[in-house]
Amino acid sequence: MISGGKIGKVYGIELHIIADQTRLTNPAYHKRWYAQKARSGGGHLAWLGIHWLDLATYLTDTHVTQ
Repeated sequence: MISGGKIGKVYGIELHIIADQTRLTNPAYHKRWYAQKARSGGGHLAWLGIHWLDLATYLTDTHVTQ
């Protein structure tokens, strides 16, 4: 539907992450590398952001060029 142009030209996409925050109360979670800012680098953007970018390019049948 999107790539076929049925909704018109797409100028932007907004995606939202809804996450289970109960894991933040679990001490074991904070020992993992991705829960530690110094070890994980970019946090959730680096950890999960690529999947949202993949979804956006899939839905629009486009590719990031720069």
